[in-house]
Amino acid sequence: MSSTAASALCLWGVSAAPTDEILSAWRWHGPRAGVRWMGGEHAPDADPSVAALPGSGAASGSTAVLLPLLRDQRPELVLPRAGDLRGLPVDQPFLREAALSAGAAVVLPDRGVTIVAVDEQWRVWPGAATQPPLDAPAVRDELDEAVDRAALMFARHELGIDALDARRSVLDHQDRLTFALPPGTPSRAAALLERAVTLEAILAVAGRDRSAAVTAVEGARVDAALAPLAAVARDARKVAVQLAVREFSRVGEHRHADERRPARDRTG
Repeated sequence: MSSTAASALCLWGVSAAPTDEILSAWRWHGPRAGVRWMGGEHAPDADPSVAALPGSGAASGSTAVLLPLLRDQRPELVLPRAGDLRGLPVDQPFLREAALSAGAAVVLPDRGVTIVAVDEQWRVWPGAATQPPLDAPAVRDELDEAVDRAALMFARHELGIDALDARRSVLDHQDRLTFALPPGTPSRAAALLERAVTLEAILAVAGRDRSAAVTAVEGARVDAALAPLAAVARDARKVAVQLAVREFSRVGEHRHADERRPARDRTG
């Protein structure tokens, strides 16, 4: 569920939703045990939003301390896997290990920090990196092909699971992977995320139960078939979040520009 929590952190954190709605969404879809700084003692000139994060020896902070951290930022969703740690800083081995174990991280390049959900707690590390940009139209096309391929594998029993039971399980997984989107989420981002969740649910069910793949050879064949589909699902989720973050940021920049203009200019 860490990818769901990280996606919700990104989108609600940069949305224009009321504070209570943001905090409610974070509590519902993410860690509830608080927030902790993992970078040791804060430097005297530390960013105030970073300096406010409780560190070693202090009680965990509430998720509210994440609000100023994410304000006016463009968070990047990172979904690392073994052999693919793009988007994570190379000089933070403990962060990389935690992100790999969680399967998701939120990077704030401008703040220079990375956030990971660990043991029902948001942990914030110093250090950030950027990911190579993804081609959104190409990812959408790849996702459509991957969903069709996965559905065909189900129909042909290539995944080694009972079709009827699989459909029920996929729907259950979709419910668990779906989270409420903030108001104003672009429709194309929402649609892409929905398709990505569908594929993720299929892959989760396929990975959980492959009773018909009775031999190691058959199991390896299924794994090999699923691996590229999983990569497409991750890319699609990242692109969906990227599209929504970009739109929320654009709207926020326009709103702040209007607020800075003299009243007579705003009224014409």
